[in-house]
Amino acid sequence: MCGDHAGILVGATPPAKMPAPYTNWPPDVQDGRQEVLEFDFAANTAVVKTPYYMTGGIQQAYPDDALTIARGGEAWVFVSTTAHPVDAMPPYQPAGKAAQLWGRMTAFDPVTVTYRDVAPYPKNPDGSWTWGNNRAWRGTYDAKLDRFVIPVRRNELEWTVIDGKTGADLTQRSGSGYPREFGSHDFHSAGMVGDPTSRTRYCYDYWKHELYAVDLDTFALTLLAVLPELPGFGGDTIRLCWHPKAVIVATTGHGVNAAGDKFQRASPMMYLYEPDGAKLTTKTRPDGFVNKAGLYVPTSAMFHDPDTGDVVSIGGIDWDGMVSPVYWRIKVA
Repeated sequence: MCGDHAGILVGATPPAKMPAPYTNWPPDVQDGRQEVLEFDFAANTAVVKTPYYMTGGIQQAYPDDALTIARGGEAWVFVSTTAHPVDAMPPYQPAGKAAQLWGRMTAFDPVTVTYRDVAPYPKNPDGSWTWGNNRAWRGTYDAKLDRFVIPVRRNELEWTVIDGKTGADLTQRSGSGYPREFGSHDFHSAGMVGDPTSRTRYCYDYWKHELYAVDLDTFALTLLAVLPELPGFGGDTIRLCWHPKAVIVATTGHGVNAAGDKFQRASPMMYLYEPDGAKLTTKTRPDGFVNKAGLYVPTSAMFHDPDTGDVVSIGGIDWDGMVSPVYWRIKVA
């Protein structure tokens, strides 16, 4: 669900082109596409669950750079940003299609193929969304306390907390009304992962190349490892994945040196940190592909598949027109 990808127009064509500034039809790869896909990795199949515009009910508008977190059989959607100027105008609403919701949390049910309107986004005193514009990409569900926990990058690290039953804002806030800050860390790109039965999660600071353990009850941080990455940032497509045997950090190999020049190392790396024994293993990243310009294109998502025990690495978009028709399985031994 969510993000930038090429058009999937099954039943999605509206009766007319969208008015300005929505000038592209079919909607392009940078518009926050709304199709939902369902994958069966055991059968190696995929189906389109929803078209770009659903025919009835409600629908999350422009899920671009969105957080999608599972809870109780639903996929909750928290939109972070979009390429469209929705602050200046509401989302386009085609006649006879689902009501396009903006600025509200929604929950998608893959069985009934419907969205549920949950609650408005929490806001800061200046009116901005608490998780900011492009400042939160991934989060986790805390089943014990029935809440969502989302690392946010604003001035410093903030933890947005949302009640799982009501969608109410449970974020710790300072006297000014802004979320409490937890130090100079940037976890928003990689997000947080971990064993859903544990009170420990893991976060990666891609500016400092630091892997941390996070206590879900206190938000206390424990530095586990500093990865031997090149100077400069690793890019916003860093992947962090939990596996029962290791926490995996997959980097893009992209960076910027002290002079501001962009570079790419020959082989993007994958780091496997074993919490039991504090062992760090470094491997060449086996997924993704190299485009016609010779640049590495990373995948979009990486997660543990409990049915096989593998890590599944899927997706990826390349702006020179190439597409990734496959996904990768990674065996962690």
